[in-house]
Amino acid sequence: MATGSYEPTATTTRSIYFPLRNGVEIYGGFLGSEATLGERDFAANVTILTGDLNGNDGSLIYSDNSYHVVFASSVTGAVLDGFTVSAGGGAGGAIDGGGMYNDASSPTLRNLIFSGNSATQYGGGMYNGHQGWPTLNN
Repeated sequence: MATGSYEPTATTTRSIYFPLRNGVEIYGGFLGSEATLGERDFAANVTILTGDLNGNDGSLIYSDNSYHVVFASSVTGAVLDGFTVSAGGGAGGAIDGGGMYNDASSPTLRNLIFSGNSATQYGGGMYNGHQGWPTLNN
């Protein structure tokens, strides 16, 4: 995905998220002129997956954010690499896993920043439940 900010839906439905799928690899940090994966610079070309559905978090309004930004359920072989995951949960939002809810899944998560996510119980940034065992790098 190219540099920029992406919401999981164009609506205000808080239960919609970016789903991880078996064997699918998702990469951020592209400017748009790269010919290969090795040419991307995820530190310079920030790609944000955000739960800020209304673009109003600057006004400190979090009650309308996605419950989870990224969700994985019984997923293997998936890769998420080169993103900032932010603004999941919000006021009255997710009980667990505002940034990412990882349920019985083992995705590879690389070069990620979890920032500004919340949960009312466990794992504002990421929750791993039901033997969720992600591989984390950087």
